Order: sequence, then C-alpha cells, then structure tokens
Amino acid sequence: MLNNYCICITCAGGTLKKQEGVFLKKYSKYKKILTLVGTDKNLKKVSKRVFDYTYQLPSPFSKKYMGSLLNIIKKHKVNLIIACSDEEAL
Repeated sequence: MLNNYCICITCAGGTLKKQEGVFLKKYSKYKKILTLVGTDKNLKKVSKRVFDYTYQLPSPFSKKYMGSLLNIIKKHKVNLIIACSDEEAL
C-alpha cells in the first residue's frame, strides 16, 4: 500500500495543466495521498494553489535541464512524470 504518490507535471503553467492538476486532486483514486509537483520555465504561471511544490526549470534544450529535473525527481520521490512539451518528447 502506498503512503504517498507523487506526480510531476512539466509545463505546468499552461491552462490545461492546471486543470489536470485540479482533476487529479479531486478525482484521482490516489487523491488522499497525492503530491503534485509542477515545473515550468516561467514559474509565475504555475499555480501554487493547484501544485504542492513548484519549480522553475531551464529550457529543455539547456544542458542543465535533465540534471535539474532529476534533482526534483529524487527530492520528491516522483512516481510519475507527465512531460508536456514537444521539446521534452524529442
């Protein structure tokens, strides 16, 4: 049995990502143990009301991107990453 389930959503500043966060917090079967981490290159756009933790990441094309993301994953013991930018998919 899980005590905590952590999901990291990248590009969390977008409107749809905020709505996904709200949906997960309200309707997920893990909602009682769910921690949401939101990342974006523009931290001002990430809703602190929706996400438990927010982080600014460099552009996915930056050499620092993967290291920064890995630090967040390790810090919060992320179970699932929802990568939402085209650059991350490449």
